[in-house]
Amino acid sequence: MKTSLTWVAVDRTSTQVPQCCSTLRSIRKIMSFLSLAVCLTVLSDAVLSGSVLRKSAFAADKPRVISPVEKPSISEISRQIDALLQQEFDKKGIAPSAICSDEDFLRRATMDIAGRLPTPEEIREFLANGDADKRANVVQSLLAEPAYASNWARYWRDVIFMNATNARARFAVKPFEDWMTAELNRNASWDEIVTQLITATGDVYENGATALFFAHDAEPEEVASEISRIFMGVQMSCANCHDHPSDIWKRRQFHELAAFLPRVNLKQDLQAMPPKFELASVQANERRGTDYLKENPEMIFQALDRNRDRKISEEEAKGGRGQFARVFPRLIEYGDTNKDGMISLAEIKSVQVPERPGQGSIEYYMPNLDRPAEKGTLIHPKFFVNGRAPGKELEDQERRQALAGFVTAPQNEWFSKAVVNRVWHEMLGSAFYMPVDDMGPSRSAVHPQAIEALAKAFTASGYDLKWLVGTIAQTNAYQRSLRNSSSSQPEVPFASAQPSRWRADQLFSAMSSALGIPEETRMSQAPGMMGRLAMRNSPRTQFTQLFGFDPSIPREDLTGTIPQSLMLMNSPTVNRAVEQQIRSAITGDDTPLERGFAAMARNRFGNNSPAGRNTSIVLNRAAVEELYLKTLARKPTEAEFKMMRAYVDEHGNNPEAAVDLLWALINSTEFLSRR
Repeated sequence: MKTSLTWVAVDRTSTQVPQCCSTLRSIRKIMSFLSLAVCLTVLSDAVLSGSVLRKSAFAADKPRVISPVEKPSISEISRQIDALLQQEFDKKGIAPSAICSDEDFLRRATMDIAGRLPTPEEIREFLANGDADKRANVVQSLLAEPAYASNWARYWRDVIFMNATNARARFAVKPFEDWMTAELNRNASWDEIVTQLITATGDVYENGATALFFAHDAEPEEVASEISRIFMGVQMSCANCHDHPSDIWKRRQFHELAAFLPRVNLKQDLQAMPPKFELASVQANERRGTDYLKENPEMIFQALDRNRDRKISEEEAKGGRGQFARVFPRLIEYGDTNKDGMISLAEIKSVQVPERPGQGSIEYYMPNLDRPAEKGTLIHPKFFVNGRAPGKELEDQERRQALAGFVTAPQNEWFSKAVVNRVWHEMLGSAFYMPVDDMGPSRSAVHPQAIEALAKAFTASGYDLKWLVGTIAQTNAYQRSLRNSSSSQPEVPFASAQPSRWRADQLFSAMSSALGIPEETRMSQAPGMMGRLAMRNSPRTQFTQLFGFDPSIPREDLTGTIPQSLMLMNSPTVNRAVEQQIRSAITGDDTPLERGFAAMARNRFGNNSPAGRNTSIVLNRAAVEELYLKTLARKPTEAEFKMMRAYVDEHGNNPEAAVDLLWALINSTEFLSRR
C-alpha cells in the first residue's frame, strides 16, 4: 500500500507539514503536535508546488587532455544556455520566475553538490557576504569538498545497483562506492571512468570498477543493455528479442553490441568465507562460466528456498534473479522428475541439462527464438551507433577497449548528451529528455539547442564532471525560484524551479546534521568483510534501503510509502535524536540555540526566577531561528515566529515545546524536498 507525497499549491506564506503524530506521546501531546503542524502549514514561507512534466559515423579517437586554461568558460557557457532557454520562453510568451533567495540557493547548491545541509554558520556568513560573485565562489568551494565525491558516487551507485539482476550484487556496493569516490576526488574525466567500468577485471572486493559486470552476473545481454542505457541514454533491451517497437534499433544491432562481451567470466567461490568473486577475461581455449549448480547446490538452494518447503518454485527462482532465474525453465524441463513445477535439492544434484549449442562459448551467438535448442547465429561485434566493427578473433580486452572507445568518442553525441541530461535532471528535477535513460534519435528533447550547446561544451572540457556541475549551478535556470502553481501561466520546463524529493542519502545527511544521527557504526570502519557487513547494517544503509529509489525515474513518478512516513514520525531513533538535540542545547555551549534554551532549563528544573517565568525567553527569536537554520536552512518568517510564541503560551513553558517544533520541522515536506 502506498500513499502519494503530493505537492500542495500554497502562497509564499504557507507550506505543507504531515498531519500526523507520534504514538509515543500522550493524548495532550498528540493534540499539541497536530496543532503545531497546522500552524506551520499556514505560516511557512516555502512554496512547494509542482508541475508534472511528461514527458553518423565517427572514429574512436580519444580526446586529448584539456588544461584548465583551455576549458570553456563556465560563466560564458552558463550565459549561453540561459540565452537559448530565454529564446524559447520568448516564443511562448512565458516570463520565467525570479532568481531564488540566497538562502534557497545555498541550501539547493550545498545539497546538490555536497549532499549535505549548509550549517547555520555557513548560512549567516553567506547572507552577510556582499560579493557579487559569492554564488559562483561557493559552488567552487563545494566542488572542492570531499563530500562532493561521496555524494555523486552514491548517485552513480544507485544508477547501477537499483537495476542489478545479480542477487549478490550488494557485495560490490561498498567497493564501488569507495572506488567511485576516489575517482571523483581526483576529478577523473567521465570518459576515463566509463572506460574503466567497461574494461574492468579482477577481484570484485578490490576493484570497484567491476561493479557494472558483477551487478549483472557478467551476462553479455544484460551488461550491453546497461552500457547503452546508462552511458548513452538509449534503451536497447527491447531489441533483445525483436526489432525495437518504438525506435530505429534492430534486433541484430542489439546482439552485435552484446558480442563485444562474451569473453568475460565471473569466477565464483561461494564456499569461501567471505564468498569470492573475480571478473576475468576468458582465453581462446577456455569456456565461459562454471557448473556452479553442481559445485554449490546446498548454498544456492538454501538462499532461494525462502519458505523452507525444500523446493524452489518459479516465484522463488525469479526472486533470486541472475543466473538461476534464467536457467530455471531448463531445470524444470530436464530435472523436475515428479512434474510438480518445482525443483528440489536432490533434483538439482541429479539433473543433466544439455547445453544449448554455443552456450558458454567465447564467441557470441544470437539465439534462434523459433528453435531455441539450436546453436543460433554467430554474431561479430559491431557498434550500433556508427556501424563500426573492431575486427574478428580479438581477445576480450581488445574487444572491450574497442567498445569503450566507440562509446566515449567525442563524435558519439549520445555519450556527452546522456550524462549532461542526467546531471541536469538530478540538479533541476527535470531534464531535456525524459526519462533520462530513454533518449536517442527517435526521441525529442525540450530546448534541444540548449542541450546541444551544453553537451558540446562538456566534451570540449575533456568530460570534466566538476566543470559540468559548476556550469549548471551557475545558470539562471538552476537558480530560479519556485512558482506558485496557482499562477495562470502554463508551466514550461526550466522557466521556474521544480520541487523534487531529495535522494535517500541526501535526506539522511540532512537528518544526520540536524539531529546528530551517526553516519555509521564503529564496526563499519573495520577492514575487510567485517567492515562490509557492518556497513550493510549502518544507519545510513538502513535508511537508504527504506527511502532509496532509482534516480533514473522521473521525480514526479515517485511516491512515498507508509513505512517511510511512520519512520519519520514514530521511529524511536528519530524521536530520541530530536529529544537529545534539545537536551544538548539546554546544557551545551554558549550559542544562540543554547542561550535560548537555557531559560527553558531553569523553568524545567524548578527555577522560579522572573527569567524562568518569561515566555519570551523560552523559545526566543534566536532559538527558533537556530532550529529553522539547522533543519530548513532558512530563517523563520515573522508570522512563523509569532505562531511559535502562541504555541508556547498555549502548551506550556517547557523544553517539550522545542521538541515539538523540531519534530514538526523534520516531518515537513519542505525538509524532504528541494525548494
